Amino acid sequence: MEENKMPQNGLKVLFVGNSATFYNTLPETLERLATAAGYAISVDSVTKGGYMIEQHAASEALYEKIATGGFDIVFLQENGDGVYFPEKNQPSRDAHARLDKAIRESGAETYLYVRPPSGKDKPNGDNSFAQCVRYDEFFGEIAKNIGAKCAYVNRAFAYAIQNYNFGLWGPDNAHTSAYGGYLADCVFFATLFRTSATALGAGGLPEADARILQEIADKIVLEGVRPW
Repeated sequence: MEENKMPQNGLKVLFVGNSATFYNTLPETLERLATAAGYAISVDSVTKGGYMIEQHAASEALYEKIATGGFDIVFLQENGDGVYFPEKNQPSRDAHARLDKAIRESGAETYLYVRPPSGKDKPNGDNSFAQCVRYDEFFGEIAKNIGAKCAYVNRAFAYAIQNYNFGLWGPDNAHTSAYGGYLADCVFFATLFRTSATALGAGGLPEADARILQEIADKIVLEGVRPW
């Protein structure tokens, strides 16, 4: 598949979200892995534990950062509560739209980081796989409405849950483990550069396991596989 054409000075990316972004230092690890593989990228992030996109959309400092940061792509990552609590659904949609407008006015593109599931069931009974499907539906609708692209980390997790026994979550069974974080970064890389995640190093994982995770990302991003 043809790779994306990158800006002359490399790709400049901003991540906006909460612990699903900063856990395992996903943005910084993406930069380190991609740079080591010969891809020019710099990342920045605005994250706060538990934050909703609605809260980020109320921050004047964030709008200033978007307007002046010279970013090419801005990732938006929502709290799962924005999906699972009906009263938060519309505020989340509205906040995505407000931030998307600011991102576009800055000359950047909006991408949604379609988050991984929790390793624990939700109060409504959704297990990890069902969460992946629900996130796909909710964020897919938002992406369609605002014309954003998606990094489908949820689909990669669903595929791994179906087919492998990797421990994708850490001790709290909610945030990603080293395996889950590496899988997310493989999805980001393949999404941004439209090239195989097998270009990346193993990131400290066993080579054979890293290759499987890379190939999962390729199936989701480059081959368009949906695990349901």
